[in-house]
Amino acid sequence: MKKIVYISVIILIVASCSSQKFGIRKNFKKTDSLAEELFQKNGNSFVITSMYSNFSQVWSYNKKNRIKYDLIKGKIHKIDTTASDFYGNYLSEAQNTFNGILPTNCPELDGGLFLIRMNYNAKHKTIDYNSVNIKCLFGKENNNDFISALAKDVDFINPVWLEN
Repeated sequence: MKKIVYISVIILIVASCSSQKFGIRKNFKKTDSLAEELFQKNGNSFVITSMYSNFSQVWSYNKKNRIKYDLIKGKIHKIDTTASDFYGNYLSEAQNTFNGILPTNCPELDGGLFLIRMNYNAKHKTIDYNSVNIKCLFGKENNNDFISALAKDVDFINPVWLEN
């Protein structure tokens, strides 16, 4: 009888881990696909997620708005459109001077993943994918203008990314 209980417990644990991995993988694929779709449409996309999370936030800017998507388990849970001048001030061809996030700026091996995809000076595409401590990155006072302005504009970031 004890063997049956032990085997049942092991099967439950394995099944639970497998379904969680599936949810994480499904969310990561949908997040990546949505980010690429927004990049193709607007020339920019931003993602905050974690390799161990089934939740992510994806957003993009057009000339007038910021469009934000909350994804849970690979499905769009919420879409929010907010007026924003971030595109005109930082993403337009004339204003874009972003060179990427330095790998030494708030590194964290097991932290959140912050992805930026955008056309850079209309010459090449910047894909910047860093494992960073989001709270540190967005809270630094010595950030470049782009990251400082982005931190002010993304007040929607889920508090889970800003925990210590």
